[in-house]
Amino acid sequence: MGCPCHRPQLKTQSNPIDLHRPGRAFRLPWLAALWGGFLGSATMAFGAFGVTTTSTYYTVDSGAGLVFRVVRANGGIDSIKLDGTELNNTTKASVIASGLGSTGTTTSVWSDANTVMVTAATDASNGVVAGMTHYYIVRKNENTIYMATHSLNEPGVGEQRWVTRLQSALFTGTPVESTVRDSTGAIESTDVFGMADGTTRSKYYGNQRAKDLLLRGVTGTGRGLFVAYGNRESACGGPFFRDIQNQSGSDTEVYNYMNSGHNQTEAWRTGVLHGPYALMFTDGSTPAVPDMGFIANLGLTGYVPASGRGAVSIPAITGRDASHAYTVGFANAPAQYWFDADPTSGAVNCTGMKPGSYTLTVYKNELSVYSATVGVTAGQTTALSAIALTGDPSRTVPLWRIGNWDGTPLEFLNGGNLTWMHPSDVRQASWTPGTYTVGTSTAATGFPACQWKDVNGTMNVSFNLTAAQLNACTVRIGITASYGGARPQIRMNTWSSAIPSPSSQPDSRSLTIGTYRGNNTLYTYAVPASALVAGTNTLTIWAVSGSGGTGYLSPGYAVDCVDVYPTSPGTVLDVPAIPGNAVALGLSGPGGVFLHWGAVAGAAMYEIRRASSAQGPWSVVAGGLTSTSWTDTDVAAGGGYLYRISAVNTSGTGIAAALAIDPSDRGTLFAASVARVPQGFTLTWPSATGVTFEIRRATTLDGPWAVIGSVTGTGSFTDTAPPAARAFYRVALVP
Repeated sequence: MGCPCHRPQLKTQSNPIDLHRPGRAFRLPWLAALWGGFLGSATMAFGAFGVTTTSTYYTVDSGAGLVFRVVRANGGIDSIKLDGTELNNTTKASVIASGLGSTGTTTSVWSDANTVMVTAATDASNGVVAGMTHYYIVRKNENTIYMATHSLNEPGVGEQRWVTRLQSALFTGTPVESTVRDSTGAIESTDVFGMADGTTRSKYYGNQRAKDLLLRGVTGTGRGLFVAYGNRESACGGPFFRDIQNQSGSDTEVYNYMNSGHNQTEAWRTGVLHGPYALMFTDGSTPAVPDMGFIANLGLTGYVPASGRGAVSIPAITGRDASHAYTVGFANAPAQYWFDADPTSGAVNCTGMKPGSYTLTVYKNELSVYSATVGVTAGQTTALSAIALTGDPSRTVPLWRIGNWDGTPLEFLNGGNLTWMHPSDVRQASWTPGTYTVGTSTAATGFPACQWKDVNGTMNVSFNLTAAQLNACTVRIGITASYGGARPQIRMNTWSSAIPSPSSQPDSRSLTIGTYRGNNTLYTYAVPASALVAGTNTLTIWAVSGSGGTGYLSPGYAVDCVDVYPTSPGTVLDVPAIPGNAVALGLSGPGGVFLHWGAVAGAAMYEIRRASSAQGPWSVVAGGLTSTSWTDTDVAAGGGYLYRISAVNTSGTGIAAALAIDPSDRGTLFAASVARVPQGFTLTWPSATGVTFEIRRATTLDGPWAVIGSVTGTGSFTDTAPPAARAFYRVALVP
């Protein structure tokens, strides 16, 4: 055979591989064996960057230790080596969908001095998917396989995904929830597994929301594979959708799901480019998310450059609840986007969007509370006015409420476990906690996150009413997902509602496959006054459906919130500024504004309104308060804010008394509004000609109260030297 050093150069389409290149070893098996004795314990040198073409394979070498092989007949990757170690499963290829097959699949390669791109494309004769183009892209000296997928149709298997199939023994650092090694077998279908200790595992568990997809991977000794998920604009399901990311059993599988039928809430997006996304191979350390902007110059089908995109700006979102995060989503047939609102101002800058008309949705956590249509133009920014939220169910002041109107069941019993384990898992608390007692029980321990017809299909809620509260009321139940057509029906004492219509939901398992995300639906029930009694009342909620099923595959739904409010909620009374009635307002530092007021006789609860000027507009920033204090944390340091505290009754007849402070407290007190200004705090109240007002301040509600100034006639005073800590103010009429 002669000396291998005298063999001719092997050439790619554009790059020679130089066997004599200094500092590098040509890593063919026969040469490695020949040189093995000479290399000894020396560190293996990397191969030359480029691609080798044979009739069967394209073999791509990154020049930094990564070498992978694309099968020309079907476009799959059957070998991935890092520093000479085979990482790919030796019996199954890493593929798009479940593999494209060889019929109707063609592959090609392009390269230059710094880039190699292998393309696999299918035609109408392909039995898996017609009209798909999948790209593998490698840059010189980067151990990363960049990918992008353009498809005119959804694969016949119902899943457009990339799956990397690795050797399980080499990658043991995998998410526990999706590691199914050593299971006792499937407990649901063929994809949810039980363990000997009663816990459960599945590829459906431990997956992130789409808006949180950034970088995730698996590791082993001296090696790691991480997926950089890239732009999710062409996937479907919105910002809170979850899909499979990992499974580790006989092999370790790492996925990038683009479309699937796993409780999918909207139509698949086809005819668009998915990605780019990337597989990043490391020594086990977590890499930085790569800059994929270079791909703009490679001519990928469906790629839209930055110059062909537009933006939307929103200066503020008002009427938000400071205890929740807000997301602005955009969706149309070709694309979806989402952006987080600034937690202080509510401002949102939405960039990098394809041109077109979109449905804009504002989400309070995961609950839609506003919707509009907006247009995006390439190369331009569409400037919107401030958005005032009007669709939040929390704005209605209830008699009582269980949970939060936030689009999730996370605050309920077992709610935090739904995405991590099967409902039958031994770590779950009992799904039948017994009667929920308003005022005593808590959502986290007393009300289940889900109801199934065959498991815990009936739930009772006990609450008390006075004789004055025996008025017609409305019961509201929100659900986030439903399986088998399940929906809630109610009974109030002996009165029963009609059976409501089923909601529109995906035709898929949901609550058992790691998701509570379906189509949020609000059910309302008008309860007549005759159904209520003075004393203890019992609301019964049960799951109804015309579909069958047993256990956790019986019809069921996940709960968002349950509340009851008077159908005629009564009079909302602003605090009148009259002698004998007052409110003491305390202000903290930049962290927020603390409000405290006296109790109102006959008031069931209180509502806080806020404005930036006395002329308004006045927005409700808190409702349903039963205590007489509240902190507004959704404020900007240096901003100006006015507040009104309103008392809300439940009888609809109004309240004669307003907010009262003991009139013996050093004179008659007046209601006052307080605004944050750059100089300090400005107090305002109704002026009165010839009347002297005294302004008092304390650092605690119990005092001592110090006089810091007085004015005559006018209804305004600015404290230019407030204490660094919290301050309380009272405005008194001087006798």
